Amino acid sequence: MNSSTLDQLRHDARVWIFGGATTLDERQRRTVSEGLESFVAQWTAHGSPLSAAFGFTADRFVIVGVNPGVPASGCSIDRLFRTAQQLQDRLGIPLLNSSQVVFKDASGEVTAASREDFAAMARAGVVSENTIVFDQTIETIGMLREGHFEKRAADSWHGSAFQLLA
Repeated sequence: MNSSTLDQLRHDARVWIFGGATTLDERQRRTVSEGLESFVAQWTAHGSPLSAAFGFTADRFVIVGVNPGVPASGCSIDRLFRTAQQLQDRLGIPLLNSSQVVFKDASGEVTAASREDFAAMARAGVVSENTIVFDQTIETIGMLREGHFEKRAADSWHGSAFQLLA
């Protein structure tokens, strides 16, 4: 399929989510699109082409998915992360920064904070179990489609990590 349309991926397609700390402007999205379009067109695992796609959500996240027919191998996943690193370096934006917590603030705006700052906000009551967070650890496109990417902190790993359980 080697397409950039995530809608074409099967429900059980494996996904990786990059970015989130900053909003991607049009130029950055275009550069990422060009880099990933080229990457997914030639992405293979042990010489077999992968059925892959990519897309954007919330103007911050880059999602790359691969159908399970030919599963991504360790080496092919390493190539994906090297490509993300190259795009990050080229654009000067954090695509691989897992130390950020991305959430919706009280006004509903998507924002990011370091884990330390988010923990301080939790202690101060600025964020709560009802704060909407983005869970970049989801594993399948089905989880994304079912709303497991954007959810209450209490319903995510954030709840236990930051003592935000109801």
